[in-house]
Amino acid sequence: MRFSDISKGKRETDRIQPESRGVFNERPAPAANRYETQVNLPPGEYDVRVVLGDGTRFGRAEVPLTVDSYDTKQLGISAVSLCKQISDVSPNSYKLPGAWTATQPQSYVPLVSKDREFKPTGNTLFKTSETLNVYFEVYEPSQEGEPQGTVDLQFRIVDAKTGALLNDPRPMSAAPYWKGSAIIPIGWGFDISKVPKSTYRLDVRATDSKGRSTDWRSVNFSVE
Repeated sequence: MRFSDISKGKRETDRIQPESRGVFNERPAPAANRYETQVNLPPGEYDVRVVLGDGTRFGRAEVPLTVDSYDTKQLGISAVSLCKQISDVSPNSYKLPGAWTATQPQSYVPLVSKDREFKPTGNTLFKTSETLNVYFEVYEPSQEGEPQGTVDLQFRIVDAKTGALLNDPRPMSAAPYWKGSAIIPIGWGFDISKVPKSTYRLDVRATDSKGRSTDWRSVNFSVE
């Protein structure tokens, strides 16, 4: 699949029209420009290749992408996204009801958890003055006639060099994030102000009261 897009660069609060297929945000220096887009892909293994240019200079990046299959009868969990930008999208944060929703391109599905939009970042380097924000989704099994059980989450932060565990991965209830849907959006922030400078791996998994559990999902990050 291939498509192209053009943007002149807009402020963070502005978005390209829906037909442009993407979202482009520009933050004040020294932060880099930000571009977002969404495409629907069937399960499989992919290479995502991005080429950009200004007519004179060109840049290219390539990353592997795996789209997992989803069994609706099993407890599932998505990949974990690191996030640096968090926006309040509660109804009280805008002067007019539905004002924030109206700014979203039709094909763009924002990642929202508890009235906060989480914007994934490709920058895995965090400062101790920042919060390590993550977003992921838990998928409850759909089984007619069977009452749904409770869902718990486990987080563990592991030093990638020594294998040492930095936190207590005791279960945490997902109930505050549940809104009656089979998809539970989880947006969570970790205080890393006292975390030593190093490279780490964040592992996340979900379990339920029926004894089901997902595989651990992992994402790497560094603290400086």
